[in-house]
Amino acid sequence: MTRVLIAVDGTSSDRVIVNSTHALFGDDAEYILINVRRDPMMIAATTVGVGMTAMVPAVDLRNEYGEGESLQSETDIATDTARAAAVDAHLDEAITVGEIGLEPDAILHTADEYNVDVIAVGDHDATGSRR
Repeated sequence: MTRVLIAVDGTSSDRVIVNSTHALFGDDAEYILINVRRDPMMIAATTVGVGMTAMVPAVDLRNEYGEGESLQSETDIATDTARAAAVDAHLDEAITVGEIGLEPDAILHTADEYNVDVIAVGDHDATGSRR
């Protein structure tokens, strides 16, 4: 059985990547859907000019969830996003994973953890190095 990891981002492009991947590998494959959210306290590298990069603090989203909330809330949101994409594509048996961190690292870690054969990712609104 082919194990397929599909990275989703909670946008309308999720339907395209999930349905296209499902059409390609069919009902006999096992699907794992992952959504990765950035750590609210992560330091982000931002390009500020030609060849110049500055390190700036990321926005602390934890304040939106109130005192006492932890990164578990972020993980729950990521898992819910992956679950919503699976439900929308009628992949009721799909495994859903929510992770916190950098997308490439989390996707590759999950691929290793689940011993997947194929990784499918979309490129919604991706440009330059992000693509």
